[in-house]
Amino acid sequence: FTSSQTDFKKYPFINIEANVLSIPNSRGHFISFCKKTESSKSVRVVHIGGSHVQAGVWSNEFVKLLQKYFNTSGGGYFAFPYKIAKTNGQSFIKFTSTGKWNVCRALGTYMCEPIGVYPIRLETFDNTFEIGLTINDNSIIKSFNELRIYHNPGADINLKSKSEILQKKYFNERLGYTEFAFQNEIDSLFFQVDKNNGSAFLLNGISFE
Repeated sequence: FTSSQTDFKKYPFINIEANVLSIPNSRGHFISFCKKTESSKSVRVVHIGGSHVQAGVWSNEFVKLLQKYFNTSGGGYFAFPYKIAKTNGQSFIKFTSTGKWNVCRALGTYMCEPIGVYPIRLETFDNTFEIGLTINDNSIIKSFNELRIYHNPGADINLKSKSEILQKKYFNERLGYTEFAFQNEIDSLFFQVDKNNGSAFLLNGISFE
């Protein structure tokens, strides 16, 4: 793949030849993955890393180049409202909220457990609050019709806007998410969360596709 951002001649200090994909002791798995991309309709890639992955800088570009190479589109995101947690945020989506949130991490000063897929979560003791999300122009995924909010039991999540035609709402207690399915593709959503007990609402992430 060739980066979409680049004229490397402008940056003589970059050693392009050193930019290689190293796969120690697992080349067979990589070849198997490449063959799967030729025969499967969908491929899932888990990108694990630090701040540049957290903010979607590398992962967003990676998906963009894969789709360009295979001449395909679609897919989904697993997102987290990092800006509300006052840390590096994903540029492809904007979150808003009326809640008063505390941030909790898998390491450092604000350690906590249990924790979700991301090593960070948000929690609030507010009984009623709103959360909104909007896909930005630079997003690869321009719209979605399915969304999952990963959280703990004890809260009822309802759509704030009535313009979306809701086909399904379902809470999976075992896996800890509320799922929404819509009749049409949408690019933004606002919902209200109501709690009827004194425990905290724990937000672990949001996926949509």
